[in-house]
Amino acid sequence: TKAVGVRQAAQDDRATVLQENGLWLEGTRGPLPGAGDWTHQYADPGNTTCGYDTRVKTPLRLLWYGEPGPLGMISRHQRAPAPLAAQGVLFVQCENWVEAYDAYNGVRLWRREFPKVVRRTVSHDCSNLAADKDSFYVVHRNVCHQLAARTGETLATFAVPKGLTDSWGWLARLDGLLLGSARNGGRSANAVFAYDVASGKMLWTFKARNMLHPSLSAGDGKLFLVDDSVDLEKRQDALRKRLRGLEPAYAEKLLKEAPVRTVICLDTATGKPVWQRPLDLTGGIGGLYWSSLGSMYRNGVLVIFGIYSDGHYWQQFFGGQFESRRIVALNAKDGTDRWEKQIGYRVRPLIIEDTLHAEPWAYSLQTGAQQMRKNPVTGAKEPWQFARPGHHCGCPAASVNCLFFRSGYIGYYDLINDGGTVHFSSQRTGCWINFIPANGLLSIPEASSGCMCPFANMTTVVFEPGTEDRTWTKFSLEGVTTPVRELCLNLGGPGDRKDDSGKLWLAYPRPRGSLVLPLKVKPANYSGGGAFKDGIDFNKVTGTTEPWLYASGYRGLRTLSVPVMAPGDGEAAYTVRLHFAETQGAKPGQRLFGIKVQGKPVAAGFDTVALAKGAKRALVREFRGIEAVETIEIALATPNAKPTPEQMPLVQAVEVIRERVLKVGLMADQPPLLNRKRPTTKAVVRITNHKADAFKGSLRLRPPAGMKVTPATKSVSVASGQRLE
Repeated sequence: TKAVGVRQAAQDDRATVLQENGLWLEGTRGPLPGAGDWTHQYADPGNTTCGYDTRVKTPLRLLWYGEPGPLGMISRHQRAPAPLAAQGVLFVQCENWVEAYDAYNGVRLWRREFPKVVRRTVSHDCSNLAADKDSFYVVHRNVCHQLAARTGETLATFAVPKGLTDSWGWLARLDGLLLGSARNGGRSANAVFAYDVASGKMLWTFKARNMLHPSLSAGDGKLFLVDDSVDLEKRQDALRKRLRGLEPAYAEKLLKEAPVRTVICLDTATGKPVWQRPLDLTGGIGGLYWSSLGSMYRNGVLVIFGIYSDGHYWQQFFGGQFESRRIVALNAKDGTDRWEKQIGYRVRPLIIEDTLHAEPWAYSLQTGAQQMRKNPVTGAKEPWQFARPGHHCGCPAASVNCLFFRSGYIGYYDLINDGGTVHFSSQRTGCWINFIPANGLLSIPEASSGCMCPFANMTTVVFEPGTEDRTWTKFSLEGVTTPVRELCLNLGGPGDRKDDSGKLWLAYPRPRGSLVLPLKVKPANYSGGGAFKDGIDFNKVTGTTEPWLYASGYRGLRTLSVPVMAPGDGEAAYTVRLHFAETQGAKPGQRLFGIKVQGKPVAAGFDTVALAKGAKRALVREFRGIEAVETIEIALATPNAKPTPEQMPLVQAVEVIRERVLKVGLMADQPPLLNRKRPTTKAVVRITNHKADAFKGSLRLRPPAGMKVTPATKSVSVASGQRLE
């Protein structure tokens, strides 16, 4: 009976029964719904760096940890190939062997020795690994070995075709084919070729002059390559737009030095060119920290870009030194222009479905239009971005739902929730890619070998989707937080977090890190007061759907100044909500304080534990119609000049919500002094309208006696959300 029940449960979960013998039942579960594969260095032959696994999503929880560890791994600075994952198997390359693990429990399935098999500096070159649903492919010297995915036994071998160099470089599995390249010395190739995997027959070769390995990509029956071969006529054709109107001397210099290459599209079935064209790759070849040229293919679009080392260089990024970096998108069908754009991105881009991510921003793959989002504080539309604070060599990788990367520790970003960067501390990733979203899991094989930093763990960790979200984030915005439409402060919070309604609560004091949203909130404390953090398990507050909001707070807060409008933005009315809970053990009558907003008393003798009718119970007080020009001032006053910790005001969160804009903003530049030598001058007047409707009126200027202003009266019309100068 139990065996029958197990069989039925297995069938419901897409299992395949292998053998039934009396009371014993052996079965193999089929692929998890939504689980995907990661079969190449950058996920697929198109180099998208997205695994298209829809099952991997936050919140994540630990499934298992263990082998492989650092023993046998090459130093993290050598940037070994990415692990691969397919059909429930996790493949890992070590310095002298390759091995496979059951992705769901960490059991090692097999190991095969290949002396010095590891590839180095894959960030500048290419991997020597690939996989499909049944096999694992590893290039060792000039031979590609096809190994059975679950046993490691050799199924076939493939050699570099005769007449080419005897060193195999790049490889890919696509549509029954094994694609490869013949090295041309270093990190480039002078030929590509194709084998039929089923028969082992070599189908075709295509010779070129010099192709950088990262510029090879494939998909939908096409192989794309960028060759360093172009004659003068083609150079002129590629540079025609840029040469137009230039001085002859500069035009001649540009014609000679511009990085023009030939982009070629091959039919993978025949190896014959489908199209080819010269392309100006200025901004994609050369420049600060350039390491190679890359290409990606997805949904009919071929993207060509420069690969730049790491993301350490914040000073140069903020200084605009990356702004010359340029991405070019072509129609893969015929090679015609689709779009091009200068984007000061930081490291290797990636593609998720129809979105191109070029850190820290995102763009439409089809049009190049920048992806926008609503600023959760101001409500304005602005470019989407994410933060990767801390030491963070390497480039991001992705599933459909998340970005994964190094950010000091293991870092990831939930693209669905869009709530900020999450960190899993005590462990770092490798220096390129070793975080693999596939098999319905996030697998992170050990890749920190040789690191001298004091990270606690050097092991493989594997995560699965969970149900309970206990994460804190670091949210990224351009930095503009006025005029405030809705600002939610989680005082003392370990990080930022969205509640169940989608409202973003920003921690204060702010988490640190480049591109992490700053806030100009100014608190002042009683002596000995300050922010505190308690674990939610030790401070379980009732009477709220968000108990985590009350596990931290400010004890001893005297005043809090919250900027809500920039100078010249006008005046608005706000609702102020204060959140309280007695979590620090004070008794009724012990913690008493008054509350003022904008200098006006709104509560006296406030006793949280008494008003909430008990400790660890949430209490919210709301004050409407609070008018403000630039800041909202909140004051908490105790009857004691030097309150003890039990007497200090205690507050957990603050909300400031705009009700309506009362006045448009008016601001003028301070004009220079006038004198006989300079009897006239000009000044700029700015009118800002944050009201819901357009503003129409007159601007009247009254000069001092003896002076004249022109015009003295001017009709003005300012649309909602706009500024007129």
